[in-house]
Amino acid sequence: VVAWNTVTLEPVTDMNNYAIDVTGLTDSTVYINLDNIDFGGIANGGVKLSMRADQTVVFNTQATTFKIPRYSVNIVGNLSNAEVAENIIWNIPKATSLIIESDGLHATVIAPLADTYIATTGEGNLVCNKVTGNGGEWHFISRRVPEPTPTPTPIPPKYGELTLSKEVVGLEEGAEWS
Repeated sequence: VVAWNTVTLEPVTDMNNYAIDVTGLTDSTVYINLDNIDFGGIANGGVKLSMRADQTVVFNTQATTFKIPRYSVNIVGNLSNAEVAENIIWNIPKATSLIIESDGLHATVIAPLADTYIATTGEGNLVCNKVTGNGGEWHFISRRVPEPTPTPTPIPPKYGELTLSKEVVGLEEGAEWS
């Protein structure tokens, strides 16, 4: 059984320290609605997420233009970068313009309609319409990439023997044929 909860965030009061702490929730999946938060009013690096290693945090917004700011993550427990990328999800289904400014981001970003500008380097999973950038990179990381199945080397077919013989009809025996 997967428990989940939708969290409504408090208004921004400190642009340099906007804490989102879900560690006290018993839920394994936490949905956070960003539509009522002025992310533009938070300084880059001002968002601080705290979560447990057994939690998945899904940030949801219906915005058509959105910027993922630089933020920090404090995880109670241990997760690899690939696990963090699977456990932090940015769901931005209506965005047609997306800017990723979070340096060192490990996340899954779902914005299938968005022309996405990558300003810094991040890694995880990215679903978008188009990617551009200036000095930034996106690295695909996942624990779920299947091992390739080796292609067997084909065995060459075996061919039977072929015997040819020549018979000339209409010549007398011993006559030369040319």
